[in-house]
Amino acid sequence: MQKFHHLDQLIQGYFNQDYDIINDDEDTVEGITGLFIKVAPEWMLKELAEEVDDFIDCYKDHLDEEFKNRYGHDFLPELWETTAYDFLMTVRRLALSRM
Repeated sequence: MQKFHHLDQLIQGYFNQDYDIINDDEDTVEGITGLFIKVAPEWMLKELAEEVDDFIDCYKDHLDEEFKNRYGHDFLPELWETTAYDFLMTVRRLALSRM
C-alpha cells in the first residue's frame, strides 16, 4: 500500500471526528484545509499536491473505494457534499495557491 504522509496528516488530523472542536469554527473543506495550509511550509504543500496527483493516478479505476478504505473513519466526502475526486482536487488547488 502506497504511503501518502501529508494527505494522511491533513485528513486524519484536521477532518477527524473532532473537527468541529479543534478547527477554529471552520466547517468547510476549504476552511479546514486552509488551516493545514496556513502552518505547512512550501515544500510540504508541494509534496501534498504531488501526493494528490499520485493518489488519483494510482487509484483512478477505483478512487472512491480506495479513498473510503483509507479515510472512511475520518472523512466521508458525501457528508461534506463532495466526492473523493473533488475533495482531492480542492486540496491540490489550495496547496498550490500558497506557493
